[in-house]
Amino acid sequence: MNYSYIVGICNGLVCIYYSPYIYPLIICNPSTRQFQEIRNEVDYNAYETVKQVSLGFGFHPSTNEYKLIRIVLYSTPIRKYNIRANFYVMSTNTWTEIDFNKLSLLLGEMNESRECDSIVQIAGSPTTTLNGVFHWLAEIVSTDQVVVMSFDMGNEVFRRIRKP
Repeated sequence: MNYSYIVGICNGLVCIYYSPYIYPLIICNPSTRQFQEIRNEVDYNAYETVKQVSLGFGFHPSTNEYKLIRIVLYSTPIRKYNIRANFYVMSTNTWTEIDFNKLSLLLGEMNESRECDSIVQIAGSPTTTLNGVFHWLAEIVSTDQVVVMSFDMGNEVFRRIRKP
């Protein structure tokens, strides 16, 4: 059975996906009935298993760009976790990998192959965007602590937001 999900709504545009693994994402403008398909192929090695894909859609006001973020959590045969993150810029129709060093806040301690024992697992909650920054709920698996994570589309930095 196929399901569709709303990734985000921003300035009248709606981002929808049917499967986080292979089907294209669709950004549509319901008022004009125009849409754009975005290829959404998750690239991973055969020995890795995709555990979770998190997506967010929003607008960055200083660059005047609509962007998507995709965070893919993998597991390897030795039960370590691996993560990849990239973002899509709608005007250039390109995906860009987020620098490995900027992912450490999501995972905690990592080695050079991006493996770790203690991870921040992105929860199944939707993202919201404010002033060019994505926000979403996340869970630190080793402590079961729920936090708010953010990703600034301008400087490509992840942060944890303290609870009030």
